[in-house]
Amino acid sequence: MSRVQEVTDERTQMDNWKWLGHRQHYCAASRCEFSLATLLPSGMLVSTIGDYRNPLNNEIEKIGAGRTFETMVFRTTGKFQPCGCPVIENWNEVEGRGYMDAKEATEGHMAMCRKWEKEADNG
Repeated sequence: MSRVQEVTDERTQMDNWKWLGHRQHYCAASRCEFSLATLLPSGMLVSTIGDYRNPLNNEIEKIGAGRTFETMVFRTTGKFQPCGCPVIENWNEVEGRGYMDAKEATEGHMAMCRKWEKEADNG
């Protein structure tokens, strides 16, 4: 397959992804200044948050062991909340990864989307 075909296939694939405006996981997500959330046609939700600000001093803090950003993948029920966000089937993530900066988090989010779209296609 040519590189042009690969790029065309990926763009077609991404056209079927639903980008969500609300943060999708983490109990203190409202204090995170970074978020990406993508619902894949397979029903898998890829959610990335980070850049958590401490409410007392507004300094960036880790959101888990050794990370300031994280991506998690969840199964959804196929139903939606009134705001349009998907209903999560189970809050135990299927996969998760941590990062230390926004660039890594963005790249990791996109990689998870591609991975879980392919896994759904093969499953």
